[in-house]
Amino acid sequence: VLILAEIAPRTIAARHADRVAVWVAPPLRALAWLLTPVVRAVALPANLLARPFGGHVRRDAPMVAQEELQLLVRMGEEQGVLEQDEREMIHSIFQFGDTVVREVMTPRIDMVGVEADAPVETLLDVVREHGYSRIPVYHETVDQIVGVVHVKDLLTASRDGRLRGVARDFARPAFFVPDSKRLDDLFREMRRKRVHMAIVVDEYGGTAGLVTIEDLLEEIVGPIQDEYDAEEPPIRVVDERVALVDGRVHLEEVNAALGLHLPAGEVDSLGGFVYTLLGHVPAQGERVTYDGVELAVERVDGNRITLVKVTKAEPAPTPQD
Repeated sequence: VLILAEIAPRTIAARHADRVAVWVAPPLRALAWLLTPVVRAVALPANLLARPFGGHVRRDAPMVAQEELQLLVRMGEEQGVLEQDEREMIHSIFQFGDTVVREVMTPRIDMVGVEADAPVETLLDVVREHGYSRIPVYHETVDQIVGVVHVKDLLTASRDGRLRGVARDFARPAFFVPDSKRLDDLFREMRRKRVHMAIVVDEYGGTAGLVTIEDLLEEIVGPIQDEYDAEEPPIRVVDERVALVDGRVHLEEVNAALGLHLPAGEVDSLGGFVYTLLGHVPAQGERVTYDGVELAVERVDGNRITLVKVTKAEPAPTPQD
């Protein structure tokens, strides 16, 4: 019974997934339509019983739990049905709802913006220098974002002979989100509002950074590069023990890539972790060790750590017989 009722059908469906799906989809759809009144009739008493306790049975609840989907993915991996990039994308989708904005945003220190009263010539210089299609506009400091300039609006103004004035004259209202917002919620909201950039604020109301729709998509499909993006990867493995890591890379990403166990607690990035261990503004060449892992400051930019050399401890010698 186990072989005929479970193992054999599952194996056949896995090997001929497309053909089996086309064959079984019509009867399953008809069966679902026929059983809908039965399901609603069964759900009705359940709703009536749950209502006094503040609950109800959701009709839009997922039919398959996330754990079951992950089990199917593992089965696909074991049977070779899924390619590596497909597996990585599916796992990224599972993690998408557990990730918050501050983990993927461009931090405040890396933001490119322009003062609200800057002449349009200055605004154009910023656009040419950095190549961004949207530029935040602030009043006095980046904590007071007053809007966002879209380059396409500048092109339209230039065509119509209206390209004059100051930056605030071309700014659209900015969209603000808290740094604790989950990515799946933000993605739905950005799609609904049809915005491509959000200004991220911290718990005190100050500007923490910015996030774009591209940042969210990269969490699912991986890095999206065009001809203007730098080719240097954020983690460069030198050998089996040594790697050069961008200071902005998140600790969880460093741990996953290098097989480490650095604690991701109060700080998110590797540079912030080194800062915490040193306890002062670091200088180039300073080193600190944590749990056998040496972290050397290879490059700094002002007060920020931009490159860290990670050296793992040498493996323990194998005991001789």
